[in-house]
Amino acid sequence: MLGYEDFKKIYDMLDNATPFVHDCAASLNCSEACCKVPEDYDHDMGMYMLPGEDVMHDLEDDWLNWRIAAYNEHDLPKEWKDRDDPIYVVMCCGPESCKRELRPIQCRTFPLTPYMDEDGALHIVKYPGHLPYTCPLITENISVDKRFVELVYEAWSILVADEMIRQMVVHDSRFLHPKEYLI
Repeated sequence: MLGYEDFKKIYDMLDNATPFVHDCAASLNCSEACCKVPEDYDHDMGMYMLPGEDVMHDLEDDWLNWRIAAYNEHDLPKEWKDRDDPIYVVMCCGPESCKRELRPIQCRTFPLTPYMDEDGALHIVKYPGHLPYTCPLITENISVDKRFVELVYEAWSILVADEMIRQMVVHDSRFLHPKEYLI
């Protein structure tokens, strides 16, 4: 499993990386939709922390809501069924309380996501799945900064060297049907 130094390297690598040349929320007028639960959304919303990523966080810190996901209540890799360590799901308490330097990796890389093809090759794609909000970078097919794409690929290349994270990416890729690979 990746450790603190591995995650710190990735956090540092992505710390100032953004998908858009400017602050995308301000530039695209999306009201920071990816950081809020839509008012009309009646389901839990959040993201999985990557296996081991919790070493970067204080679980008592109040800017994230933490919960443990039960394996039988979520669609997780079958290899994770007998895990002893918890599977964390986090939800941001809102953009006004965000500690940007501690954003989870999947916040840092959104709207991009890793995709493993049938041959096991890693690609980076715009998230093609259903979201409970609208992200103009996805719906309006706005180009994502090339350097951001490269950094996201570099980060996920390190991450998928971890067996459990690779299992998650392979598992999640079954549901993605990307129109194009960015890398």
